[in-house]
Amino acid sequence: MEEPDGKRDILRHFANILAGEFMIQRLLVLDLHGAVQVCRGLGVIPDSLGEDSLQDLIGAKTLLNLAEMKDQDHGHGFVYFADPAKGPLNDDDYMFLQTLLNITSSHLSALDLRESRIQAMKLEKDMELARNIQRRILPQRLPEPKGWQCAAASLPYQAVGGDLYDLWIARDTDKGERLHMLVGDISGKGLPASLMMTQLSAFLRAVAYKRVKNWGRMAQRLNARMNEVRDRNRYATLFAASLNQDNGNLRYVNCGHNPPILISGDGTPIRRLKATGPVVGLIADAEFREGHEVMAPGDVLIAFTDGIVEAENSSGLEFGDDSVIAEALASIEFAADDIFEQILVATFSHIEETELRDDATLLVIKRCV
Repeated sequence: MEEPDGKRDILRHFANILAGEFMIQRLLVLDLHGAVQVCRGLGVIPDSLGEDSLQDLIGAKTLLNLAEMKDQDHGHGFVYFADPAKGPLNDDDYMFLQTLLNITSSHLSALDLRESRIQAMKLEKDMELARNIQRRILPQRLPEPKGWQCAAASLPYQAVGGDLYDLWIARDTDKGERLHMLVGDISGKGLPASLMMTQLSAFLRAVAYKRVKNWGRMAQRLNARMNEVRDRNRYATLFAASLNQDNGNLRYVNCGHNPPILISGDGTPIRRLKATGPVVGLIADAEFREGHEVMAPGDVLIAFTDGIVEAENSSGLEFGDDSVIAEALASIEFAADDIFEQILVATFSHIEETELRDDATLLVIKRCV
């Protein structure tokens, strides 16, 4: 056989050989889904045939012969044809037909493989682009406000992830500098979640590049915007806050996110920054309020996504909030980087030889003594 370009070319070539060799005047080739690939001597027929339509056509045109196009691993469709003008097929004819079917199926499988490789290469290029975009979105270097320590990282479950974290210094001529922070988790995984994360990050940077007067109202604006542009099946949990570097005042909004943990350096009870509103992008008219806390010298704030606390070992046991707290308390006197490392190492020790099953993000902020 010659080397036709596409699938239909291959099938037309096959049909021409079949019709010419056996003098077959009525012939139909369908793919696995019933779409018509080649039609000879049958007049005008639909582009696709259901079971009933196919049976009616077989009876009306006496397409009494059937052959399947397949190789060891793939099926490609079916050939229906009328009896040859020269009479029924003999054993030699059937052997030639089977050889022709095998060669055609081999060509179709090779074409599918080439197309799959091309698609895989295109997907990898798209994923690489998405990875580069995500790398630019996530902070390349964390701010270092005087008297404070910051540590953060995000580990995507797939090549790109739907988790988000950011820290930046917002400047206001009247109120001075504020450390802004956010940790978010887009529903789902992979490229779709990453694209929504990009939208979320861009909006937050645009509205919170300077001091935010009320994080609850900011969340309402974000929620309205996300309802306009989001995929119907996607939403986001979000913790966003501003920290007064001088007095430790912390203003925040928690949109259905895992409650960040505030651990006091003096041993007083642990505080959880619980939700002050629902997830964003799900309920158009949802309401959000601003929460308030104060970080004293020695206090540590830990924010994370569910990829950390829901990390499972081989027995299905989750790492859990309590383990995060225990690891933080064990290293509370150390720097933020050390606390961050302690929690992350404990997480991976917990899951043993298994892998993370979700994007995992961890943020640690400590006020120096």
